[in-house]
Amino acid sequence: MRVQGATKWLLLPAILGFLLFTGIAVRADEYYFRMSDLPSDGSGGPPSNPVAQGWMGVADVALDFGLLQPGQTAATFAPLKLKLRCSRAMVELIRRAMTGAVASEAVIEQIQQLPDAQSPNPHFRLTMRGVRVRSVETTLPLVAAAVSATWCGEVLLEFADIDYLYQLNATAQPVHIRLKNLAY
Repeated sequence: MRVQGATKWLLLPAILGFLLFTGIAVRADEYYFRMSDLPSDGSGGPPSNPVAQGWMGVADVALDFGLLQPGQTAATFAPLKLKLRCSRAMVELIRRAMTGAVASEAVIEQIQQLPDAQSPNPHFRLTMRGVRVRSVETTLPLVAAAVSATWCGEVLLEFADIDYLYQLNATAQPVHIRLKNLAY
């Protein structure tokens, strides 16, 4: 019994350490979205504390063009659609970024630990300029109360030009693309 009790106490820190490590690993590969010139926007980045600096978590980035696949020779300029997961800091962004709002810049960046040769996760930064909010669809009640981390809707963006930097890992050559949306 004493051996089992001692083993149990030795396993507990190991299990907690594993959960902490996996939590950090998952959190390190999140996507963040920021728009300039909105009252809720912060400064600085890429952030160590993204939400506090005005960056919003993007749980799913649905790009309607092929820029996230290196080697593409053509790109379409359908609007960028972001499926957002709510947080307290997200409420003000959604309130301000209604249809027709314009920002000078929008950034999507994959925040992760420094990429290395063993990491399959790419690092990318997608910067749009001349951004227009085409539509905001949300079921989130626009109140100043705490909001649970649930789906709150989609934001559809249009942009005048785009700057895209993609790097598969630390040893790969970065891919840098600049494109202008002539249909904007």
